[in-house]
Amino acid sequence: MRGFISYAHADRADFLALEPHLKALKHAFNLQVWTDHEILAGTRWEQRIAEAIATADVLVLLISPGFVDSDYVWDEELPAIRQRRDRGGALILPVVLTRCMWWLVVKQVQAIPMRKGALTPLADWRRRDHALDAIREQMARSIQAHFALPAPEPAL
Repeated sequence: MRGFISYAHADRADFLALEPHLKALKHAFNLQVWTDHEILAGTRWEQRIAEAIATADVLVLLISPGFVDSDYVWDEELPAIRQRRDRGGALILPVVLTRCMWWLVVKQVQAIPMRKGALTPLADWRRRDHALDAIREQMARSIQAHFALPAPEPAL
């Protein structure tokens, strides 16, 4: 299973905080996550991003004011992500990092992290580690349900 993460570069610190939590999803679902870190010098980055979106099964959107403000996200990534979802049933997982007009991006898709039944942006949690845990667990449940996967087996 392939994953793609879209985020504004201003939110790199939040992406780096979430990245170790995504490793559990890698092990649980054999999820190979692609980010723009993998673009090598000399590579046509727009083409490489388009290819990664086109082949992704799980598309994670780290939404913030910077994400909403990005012309590249609106003009290139979101149309490609919508096309990927419509073409082959890819799962879109919006993660709201900070308060913003996130619903402009994903009006009809449930966003996370949820706390006590309400969307609570990552920045609004008193304990950041609890928010990151919630994001990982909610992503895992969504992946399992969307792709009708059995519960992950323990290693031992």
